[in-house]
Amino acid sequence: MFVGDRDLRDETTVPLEDVIAEAQRALSICNACRYCEGYCAVFPALERRLSFDHDDVHYLANLCHNCGACLYACQYAPPHAFQLDLPRVLAEVRKETYRRYAWPGFLGLAFARNGAVVSTVAALSLAFFLVLTAWLAKPSRFFEAVADSQGSFYAIVPHAVMVALFGTAFTLAILALIAAWMRFRTGGTKNRTASGNPLASAARSAATLEYLEGGGVGCTYPRDKPSFARRRFHHLDH
Repeated sequence: MFVGDRDLRDETTVPLEDVIAEAQRALSICNACRYCEGYCAVFPALERRLSFDHDDVHYLANLCHNCGACLYACQYAPPHAFQLDLPRVLAEVRKETYRRYAWPGFLGLAFARNGAVVSTVAALSLAFFLVLTAWLAKPSRFFEAVADSQGSFYAIVPHAVMVALFGTAFTLAILALIAAWMRFRTGGTKNRTASGNPLASAARSAATLEYLEGGGVGCTYPRDKPSFARRRFHHLDH
């Protein structure tokens, strides 16, 4: 992925402006060519623009499923002089939108060190949970035999406490997703031309995973040969 004479693949930290500039270049080439327009949801949307501002780029990047079908069909992909790698640059932009629109805002910084943050928070949360349990139920309860009639695990940690803890975590996660979606919508992406009911159309597309068909042959995942493996994994996740 190139911007000018710079290869962005050789840099660990790429300035956002350079990523946006590369995305605008790639989208302009794709909009002029349109050879891959039957492969995914991004192309029908980008065809509604002649130029792409930051909000347009953010919006289009989040339509991409990163299946890679367009890259394998693209006549301008490396080693062509255009060095067009649309899935890669949209993935870089998408990562930035996760940080920008995250709620609470300060947690957006965690995306830069996601692995370390998740590991640390998980370890501290588990330690806090065990210490709290020992404090409330006495440490000796961890080593006592508990009859099945007492509920075994729930004899140490009551069911109501489990529901309260994980119910709170689940509620906060839902609120964070809703807040991030609202921030994304009010960040300039809401004024998009759409026919019919866009929410209903989006819900149908998401439920059927229609844009993971890769033009009818599947996605180039996990190998170069197209398959429907990624689509099946998405269905299992749902």
